[in-house]
Amino acid sequence: MWSAFRFPYVIAIHRGEIHRQLKQFHDKYGTVVRIAPNELSYADGAAWKDIYGNRPGHQPFPRNPTWFKKQYPGEPHSIMGFDEEAHARTKRAFANSFSDKSLRDQAPVIESYLNMFMVQMKAPTSGRPWKEKVIDLNTWFNFLTFDISGDLSFGESFDCLKTGKAHPWVEIAQDFGKGLSLVASVNQYPPIDKLLRYVIPKNIRQRQIDHRQMSYAKAKKRLALDIERPDFVTPTKKYSDQKVPLSEAEWEINMMILIFAGSETTASSLTAMTRELVQNRGALHRLTREIRGVFNNESDITIASTGDLPYLNAVINETLRLDPPTTIGVPRVVPKGGDTVCGQWVPGGVSSVAIWWLISNSIFRLT
Repeated sequence: MWSAFRFPYVIAIHRGEIHRQLKQFHDKYGTVVRIAPNELSYADGAAWKDIYGNRPGHQPFPRNPTWFKKQYPGEPHSIMGFDEEAHARTKRAFANSFSDKSLRDQAPVIESYLNMFMVQMKAPTSGRPWKEKVIDLNTWFNFLTFDISGDLSFGESFDCLKTGKAHPWVEIAQDFGKGLSLVASVNQYPPIDKLLRYVIPKNIRQRQIDHRQMSYAKAKKRLALDIERPDFVTPTKKYSDQKVPLSEAEWEINMMILIFAGSETTASSLTAMTRELVQNRGALHRLTREIRGVFNNESDITIASTGDLPYLNAVINETLRLDPPTTIGVPRVVPKGGDTVCGQWVPGGVSSVAIWWLISNSIFRLT
């Protein structure tokens, strides 16, 4: 059914079960599975290198444009779009925002929110006004990461940690990822994809619109500030002013993507890591011993001082292996003329994807 029709794939995406379904297929049929009439899924580490890497003597596999159709005429290409030139240009513009120097400059900002987070976590036992006894860590991790991303992207916090409540923008943003996947799924049916978008629940469609409008307004407000501060905007603006300028529309769409990419995904990873630790007490105790063996006071724990803790880094890496915040990568298309993946010839135009969660959680492993 899957190999002959696209709709089982689309239904699995709408139900949020695509990664589990593909894992079952790979466990049963092997490293290569045809999951749609023109799409192959790979659970093989070699495929990751072939599809997403740069191989000497091979053409690059471009992003599948079906997943990145414009939402309205005139919408610019973004760092997540299928246009390779626009992707490379935008990536160069934002690169300095993630340099070692920029990350060091941003550290005090991030640490200030971490301190506020810890104050709130201790509130029920320290007599502060917040009296809730049961803590939903997933909610509070989202408060933390959205506040940090808001400061670094828009120049202002959403004050979720301070108030203990989700800002309206944060509430809307939490449906943004779901909306993206639903839109991408109906894009599989041109030329009626625009009509099929009305199948998406009205509240999800409206939240997509609201999220975009609010993000654009906040991006404009930050760009209007003639200040330098440790964030994502200052280094990028310098690059844009001195080298290749970004248009206002490019700023808006990329800032919208950046703040989402740096918040909900990080919160998901923190939640997964906490769950893995409480379910594996040996790992939790070993991590606790490492941290308490190095630091005498909580105030000594900083971004710089924790960078070289081997077991902490192992826990982070293992969490990303077992529970990646995004389970399906961006599908690529085999270039015209065809090419090889895992030593097997694949015709041009076939969509191919190597999914990290499948590779790390199936009976097959990296080679």
